[in-house]
Amino acid sequence: MMAITLGTGFGSAFVEDRIPVVEGDRVPKMGCVYHLPYGNGIADDYFSTRWFISRYREVTGQEAAGVREVAIMAGRAPEVLEIFREFGRALGQFLAPWLIKFGAEILVIGGNVSNAYNLFGPAMEEAMIKEGCHVQTAISELKEDAALLGSAYLLNEDFWKAVQPALPLM
Repeated sequence: MMAITLGTGFGSAFVEDRIPVVEGDRVPKMGCVYHLPYGNGIADDYFSTRWFISRYREVTGQEAAGVREVAIMAGRAPEVLEIFREFGRALGQFLAPWLIKFGAEILVIGGNVSNAYNLFGPAMEEAMIKEGCHVQTAISELKEDAALLGSAYLLNEDFWKAVQPALPLM
């Protein structure tokens, strides 16, 4: 599976048999995608809250405090809804090659931006299909608690032994 978090930044992990995959030819350097070149910068510049706020300002001339505020406006203004569709298309096109290369069966999406999945998800899924990527997509039910649960899992001795060799590479 591949898991991503969409929020202040763009987090990601490639996971196989419960262990993060951080090296090899199936994943990018460090096993994450935030630092990869994209557009006029890196992926983190485009798949985060900062992008939504900046794009909303470009489209409307107005300021927004965060994605929630932009999402509310999407229900009132077609040009704002198009911001979410643009985000979804770009995210799907960006992720598809990595999902295919890794052989992911599922993409799990978390972070606060995932609360607006109904606005960007259909465009993202359509873009992935156009790229030949047919993975299942799921929204994390744990949201912000996922990191706490993951940290607690490090107390499991078998898991710790399995993940420990990868830690210096992260």
